[in-house]
Amino acid sequence: MTLLKICGVTNVEDAVMVSNYADYVGVIVNSRVPTPRLVSNEVAREIIKTVKGVRVVGVVEGA
Repeated sequence: MTLLKICGVTNVEDAVMVSNYADYVGVIVNSRVPTPRLVSNEVAREIIKTVKGVRVVGVVEGA
């Protein structure tokens, strides 16, 4: 079975939309290089609390 993760989600609305198609929703919570996809801990928590039916994964680069 193939599973799908969509990464770089930056807000709750997009996470809800993506959750209709993906098995995992990825949020970037730490990055050594500047990226517009980086989210704060507060936004990550809101996504985790809101999205149902999929797993939310924290992407940590350089930790």
